[in-house]
Amino acid sequence: MKRGKRIKAFAFILIFSLFFLEIPMTIADNTNQPNTEEAVVENWRVSVGPIMLKRKNNADTTLVITRPAFVPSLRASDLDSDFQIGPEVIIAYRFNNVEKLKNFEIEGRWFKIFEVLSDTNATRVRRPLIPYKTPLGNDGIWSYSADYKYDLQNAELNFRWLAKKKITLLAGPRFIGMDEKLNIMGTRLTGTPFPQGRDHSIQTKNRLIGAQLGIDANLFETPMPKALSLDVWGRAGYYNNDISTHTRMFRAPAGTVLSCDADENKGSFVGEVGVNAKIKFNSSFMLIAGYEFLWIQDAALASAQIAVSDPSNATASVATDSVYYHGAKVAFQFRW
Repeated sequence: MKRGKRIKAFAFILIFSLFFLEIPMTIADNTNQPNTEEAVVENWRVSVGPIMLKRKNNADTTLVITRPAFVPSLRASDLDSDFQIGPEVIIAYRFNNVEKLKNFEIEGRWFKIFEVLSDTNATRVRRPLIPYKTPLGNDGIWSYSADYKYDLQNAELNFRWLAKKKITLLAGPRFIGMDEKLNIMGTRLTGTPFPQGRDHSIQTKNRLIGAQLGIDANLFETPMPKALSLDVWGRAGYYNNDISTHTRMFRAPAGTVLSCDADENKGSFVGEVGVNAKIKFNSSFMLIAGYEFLWIQDAALASAQIAVSDPSNATASVATDSVYYHGAKVAFQFRW
């Protein structure tokens, strides 16, 4: 989906959500209750909506070099992706029926950003060189292009404690999966033999399993009806990152394949912060709009593996870097 279509889709969701501001939503038979909200015991909380994230990393890896000047022809920064939409679901249960546990809540959160593709236009390259640990180069003039795919998924289970009226603390296990694939494709335009092709594929898998601590804080809230509130929240955790990489080069028309693999376990820090604005129509229905940043340290990015992969000798190690995601989300929350 192109950037314009993604933005239009997200804008439509916002406009559709704001439409509800003009719909009177009341609880039946509340005319004789001075404070309906206090009369309702809410055990369950469910939030459903889209999340739109954009991936950024702080490395500008060279993918293809032009010789003899040895200048970059393609860089990883040429493949920075656009915003992509995915679903987010939060389900929570508060133990209001148990006196000693009424300030405690258990919460599950899941979201997924489906496979995102970003690509480059074809670039003419003279005597191209792929800067592997043992570089692979060719003579003649070539046409090179690249594409980058990634997906992100998250699952967590949080035990939440209402420490103060406006402060909630949480702790719990969390899983993050991050897969990436970089394809670099070359076609020979001149020289002998002709035609020729070179396809380079680099895949990485990150499986982070660990635990996190967090805090949610309410900055302000206006009274009903249609109460407005603003919350800030943060999460920080330490994870074991089970990393695997696979690099493959295919040479056409000969059909030669060179490849190498690497595996490693690394400790990884993950931080996440955000802000949520809420419109509470009644004790059962709420509209939420927010923005967040997710930072993952020591993750294996596909573009970073070129310098440590050696398909000519079937050897490789793992290179890690930090990556962050940021973006907006909208959710409809129901309580009962």
